[in-house]
Amino acid sequence: MKKTIKLSFFSYHRIELALFLNPPTMSGKILFVTTGATVIFPELLKSVLNVSFISKLKVLGYSKIKIQYGKHHEGLQIFQDGIKSNRTSIIKEEEEKEDKLQYEDKDGFLIEGFPFTNDIQQEIFESSLVISHSGTGSILDSLRLNKKLIVVINENLMDNHQLEIANELFNQNCLRKSTPSLDELIENVVKIENEELSPLPKPNQHTLKELIEST
Repeated sequence: MKKTIKLSFFSYHRIELALFLNPPTMSGKILFVTTGATVIFPELLKSVLNVSFISKLKVLGYSKIKIQYGKHHEGLQIFQDGIKSNRTSIIKEEEEKEDKLQYEDKDGFLIEGFPFTNDIQQEIFESSLVISHSGTGSILDSLRLNKKLIVVINENLMDNHQLEIANELFNQNCLRKSTPSLDELIENVVKIENEELSPLPKPNQHTLKELIEST
């Protein structure tokens, strides 16, 4: 059975209005990482919370990482373990607010985590770079908001349609692909910094349209 992925017309115009009323600050770049709401992606979570990964973000001018770790209790546990591994530099822990946990280190770098959001488009909009699982919705949300995107393939899921869409958009230079390996993620974050990527193809390009409509 075919179903077409659609994003609300009003959602994107609301975001455009927010951009006009609240332009991004120059305090530093934000990385948004989404692993999906329901399926745990431990390898990705561990890599983006690694001390070496956080250090590289600082060098590249990032001031904050936001991580949507999913509803599964293991996601929260991995996030908390990652915070502990950075404990020597954590100087401030904010109280839990709306299911969001936020930590600040001695350099003023912020690490924020939450299980789920009903407004993922807003999280993407506020970010400079998105690292996402290969879910079609997250990919299209990011590209439609003109965000640089690194898609991380979860080989344990083996969703052929998701892989086909990610591969097609990679072949059209719309995004970068990565494994959840720490070294490969760091390499891709560095490379995408000055890389010119292509915009999302228009829906009338039949190859992409057919892939999306068949999911």
